[in-house]
Amino acid sequence: MVIELREKGGAQPVLQAIEAYKVRLKAGIERSKRQLAKFEQHYGVDTGHFLQTMAAEDLDGGDLEYVEWAGEARLLEGLEAELTELDHAHFSFPWLVERMLPKKEHRVTQRLRGDTQRETKHPLRTSVISLCSSA
Repeated sequence: MVIELREKGGAQPVLQAIEAYKVRLKAGIERSKRQLAKFEQHYGVDTGHFLQTMAAEDLDGGDLEYVEWAGEARLLEGLEAELTELDHAHFSFPWLVERMLPKKEHRVTQRLRGDTQRETKHPLRTSVISLCSSA
């Protein structure tokens, strides 16, 4: 995932929001793990075994408990995947790159009225670099 932040003023709030969201994801992951641990402790099997071999009839709570356990396992899977993606996200700051690139001058020939020509120098950014930082 690449998140490009084009405006200087908008970068900090976006980065803070992403970090706050990651904190909430981590809290959700911990909550899901606690819920799964309760099921695992009650039935004496891990969640992987439950998902592969057990049916609603094997549980005291029947269908409802099966749906809760399986749903919690899927929720945990999704939360962990989302956190992993954000942890590996790269942030691109084009406005910062532009400031850091060395200026090169190139000559531009302007044709003025008549046969007169004037040469002027203009700054030119030589390349675009993608600055990335892993969170």
